[in-house]
Amino acid sequence: MDNKPLPPSERQRPDGKQKIMNQVGPYLGLGSQLAAAVGVTGLAGWWLDKHFETKPVLFIVFLILGVFVGMYQFISTVAKLSNKK
Repeated sequence: MDNKPLPPSERQRPDGKQKIMNQVGPYLGLGSQLAAAVGVTGLAGWWLDKHFETKPVLFIVFLILGVFVGMYQFISTVAKLSNKK
């Protein structure tokens, strides 16, 4: 059996659920992307605080940095996805 993609005229149209998932799918990872940015920088700040005994200064600084980085990633990703439409 040949696995070549079908030409556009012969492809099946997506049903309602598939159409919704095609529209919503790219946005589903945004929350975990934001949480990962905050979590990774928070852990880095916690480790540096523990290493340099500066509790909680570096943790707070890196946590705030993570929020800014996460929001920047979030906004830039949404802007890119919005421009595709």
